[in-house]
Amino acid sequence: MDIALAIDFVTMAIHQEYDIGVIMSTDTDLLPALEFVNGRPEVPQVAVAAWGNVGRRRYRLTLSDSNIWCHWLDRDDYDAAADLTNYAR
Repeated sequence: MDIALAIDFVTMAIHQEYDIGVIMSTDTDLLPALEFVNGRPEVPQVAVAAWGNVGRRRYRLTLSDSNIWCHWLDRDDYDAAADLTNYAR
């Protein structure tokens, strides 16, 4: 799944299919894709999103040489975006 996300993130950046690229993950395997897209002139901004209320420690993806915005999400955000569709039909 991470590979598919990374490929989509990079490919869509190259094809200018978004204005702001946001990765919702804390998996460091995605750092190369984030770094690549962050340096592209076609994408004005990249950001990350992570859960803000998971235990005491908050972790997010970041690049040491860039100030990447993080959207901290909580349970209310999760509930608001939850897909309750029953796909078993």
